[in-house]
Amino acid sequence: MTFEFDARTATARDAAVACASTVVRAAAADIERSGAVPQDVRAAARGVLAPPSDAVAWCATIEALAEGSAAVALTAAADALGTSSPGGAAWSGLRGFDVDGVGVSLQPSASWQLAVTATVTGTARAALGVATDALKAAKAAGHSIDAASPVLSDAATALEASRLLLFEAAGVGEGRGGETARALARVQAIDAVPLAFQAATLAGGAEMMRPGSATERARRDATTLVEVLGDAATTMAAAAAGVLPA
Repeated sequence: MTFEFDARTATARDAAVACASTVVRAAAADIERSGAVPQDVRAAARGVLAPPSDAVAWCATIEALAEGSAAVALTAAADALGTSSPGGAAWSGLRGFDVDGVGVSLQPSASWQLAVTATVTGTARAALGVATDALKAAKAAGHSIDAASPVLSDAATALEASRLLLFEAAGVGEGRGGETARALARVQAIDAVPLAFQAATLAGGAEMMRPGSATERARRDATTLVEVLGDAATTMAAAAAGVLPA
């Protein structure tokens, strides 16, 4: 089962994918070193981000940007919501984004809650892409991929479920059931993250997590996303409150 975008959302996502591939990913290592998102990268990301009022496209474009850099995706989202991020390096993950300032101030916003979950799924998709490419290369070289394939399959399934819940929550919006839908999407995304990075490590070996590598940076970003911005405990409580009988 997959979520089918309408033509407008698909076009917006394609533009964000192109931006992530040509602009964001090329700057990610420098952002990590400096703890700041360059203005040209910031402007490019903001330029392809769908408006918060179009919630499904908003999530789709943030997710695409996050595959290149979670910090850039969140900075663009914060700019769109009218709260600029000056950058920051207080946390080992999400360097370049003001986690403590902007992240905390936007917590009550439904659009921001969707943005954080979309960034989690985008970061996990990046790890899953690395795992998939590594297994394809191993298979082409005649190596066995039996050990990593089941984990990759589990990760892909968990991530697809989180995306379906995310886009469903975006469609519900702030109406009845919206808070529960957003919480369920976040819980599922949080569960998918460790599987995605486990798949990357099994497929590519320890080299994937060498300090400073793209996958190692993404894992640190994911940790900060889940534990700080994701507020896993509160999210799980909200999901339970919404689905359990009173």
